[in-house]
This record gives sequence, structure tokens and C-alpha cells, in this order.
Amino acid sequence: MSAFFSPRLWVLIVLLGSAWACAPPGTPGTGGQPGSQDPAVIVDQLVQGLGDMSAEFEDMTRPNQVQAWVDKLVVKVQPGEDMPQIGLMQEGEVAEYLYQRTVRKTEFMLRGQRFIDPWILIKTKDGVMGWVHEGGVRYIAPNYRDFLGMGGGSTDPAARTRGPAGDNSLSQDFLIVPGKRVGPVRLKTSETDLVSLFGPGQVSRGQVALPDKREEECTIVWAGNANEFRITWKDDTRSEIKAVYFDQPRSQWFTPQGLTVGLAASEAVKVNKAPFSYYGFNWTYSGTIHSWRKGSLAPYEKYFYAVLSPRPDAEGQKLLTKYQGNQVFTTNAEGVEHLHMVISRIVVYLD
Repeated sequence: MSAFFSPRLWVLIVLLGSAWACAPPGTPGTGGQPGSQDPAVIVDQLVQGLGDMSAEFEDMTRPNQVQAWVDKLVVKVQPGEDMPQIGLMQEGEVAEYLYQRTVRKTEFMLRGQRFIDPWILIKTKDGVMGWVHEGGVRYIAPNYRDFLGMGGGSTDPAARTRGPAGDNSLSQDFLIVPGKRVGPVRLKTSETDLVSLFGPGQVSRGQVALPDKREEECTIVWAGNANEFRITWKDDTRSEIKAVYFDQPRSQWFTPQGLTVGLAASEAVKVNKAPFSYYGFNWTYSGTIHSWRKGSLAPYEKYFYAVLSPRPDAEGQKLLTKYQGNQVFTTNAEGVEHLHMVISRIVVYLD
């Protein structure tokens, strides 16, 4: 058993194991799409549901590993910037999260980005227990799916290119590489090819909403499913792709860096490893990322764009009018943390 499985996680594992054992066999080749009863999909939905039920279940489903996204992240003996230092975490280093967070949040500047977050208690790979600022880490979800023998449990985007239940078919490749591919889909993948890749019952036609509120004819793969994506075409032959749209949160689609729909803007900063800028809200290009600046996503700017949507708290509602219209703002703007912005759309172009 992995050392990263905490005692409280055993309660969750028992619940997950029961759901998995009781689940009917999956439908071969559907990869958990509509009409399938894939146990892996059932478990994913159960985890999401448990997290929504109560604070206790939310805490149980909280990831139990963290990974430093900056180099030389300071580990303190007690929470607080003025506390004695007892260690450093290197970029990419993984530590165990010990399920303790401070109530009080403090401001910390990391790679030019201001983070207002709590301190969390961790245990480093060397066994040192200490506190790090939450802004300096990304959470790694428990590998409950691997523990139950399902596979596909890794949250490392580089490893998460295959779907659930050990299905290694091309249709279970969920990696987005802007300019190159979307899973098995390339520039010259035709609508007929999509049917061959994903199955006739998983490909349909519909429309996709554009920024100017018009709608464009498109092909939909996995309609109504968390992994749904929509494709527009360069002409009526539907043989060359114009753009690929992702609008569903909690999907398995990720870029190699870890960008996905539903990701919080603060986490997108960590993915980008730098602050970024975006347009104001409530106009044609509402919330569209303006520039990734010199971050890890900057080389792909020609081949994709992402859109932010605000989920403001009470304080954010008062500030929202300030962040509107054809203006450019940064993730460091004053009070922006109250907007609770998330990535709500990713649009990819292929070359």
C-alpha cells in the first residue's frame, strides 16, 4: 500500500470499493460514454458526489499529495513567513498532505504572482514535517482508481492520456496538444474518421456557440457526456478541422501542462508558471485570455485560446463592474481573488 494513503482515505476506499463491486459490467468499447455502465465512470461520479455532500466528505476526497510548482519552496516549522525555515521543496517534488490548513490566509508572491492562501501541513520525501504556503503547490488526487485495479488514476497530465478500465484504444486518448492533436484527432481527421474512431453512436451533429453569440454547425463527439467536444469544419465536406471546442468541466481532457476546463484561474497560473492577462467580462470576448506572457503555455498561443468565467463571492459582486468590457487585466489585479474565476472554455486549432 502506498505511504500516501491516509487513514481517513480508507473510509472513502471502502465506499468506492462497494460501488465498484456492485456496478454492472462495462460496455466494451464505449469507454464510459452514454449508455455505458463502466465502473470507473461510476466511481468518478461517486467521488464527485461525495465531495458535494458535506464538508466532511469534501475533506475526505481532498487530494492527499501536493507537488511544488516553484523551485526552492520554503518549508517552515510553523505557519507564517517569519517562522524558522526547516527545509526546501524543489520544483516538481511531491510531498504528503497531512490534512491541516490554517484558517488565516496570508499573501505570498511566487514567480510574480500574488497568492492569498492558507498554510498547509506536509511531510516531505525525507520525512520532514512542516508548513508550506498553499500557493506554492498543486494538489495531486489520490490514486483510488489504481488502488481498485481500474487504472487511469494518475493526475499527472503527462501520464493521463488513456481512459478508464484499461481501454487502450485511440478513442481513450485525452491529451490536448494545441496545433497538433486532440487525442487521436488531427487536422485532416474527417467526420467519417470520427465515426470509425469513436463509434457511430458517439458522433452526432449540432451547433456550437461562438463569441459573437452566433451559432455554427458542428460535429459533436460524446454529446451530453463530461468528455464531450465539438468540432467545426473548414467546408461542407467535413474533411478538415477548423476548431475544436471544450466546454465541459470535470472532463478528462488536459494539455500536457495540466490546463483543463473547470480549472481555477489561480491554478492556471501554476500550470502556466507565470501570471497571465485576460479581457474584461460582459462583451464579445468576455474573459478571453489575452496573453500567457512568458509562461509555459505561451508557445501555444497561436494554436488555442481559453476563456475565464467569474464565480464571484459577495465582495466580488461589488468589484465585478470594474472588470468589464474591452480592457485587459492581469491575474494580479486588486481584488481579483474574490471573482473566483475558472477556465470555462478551451478552443484548439490544429496545424
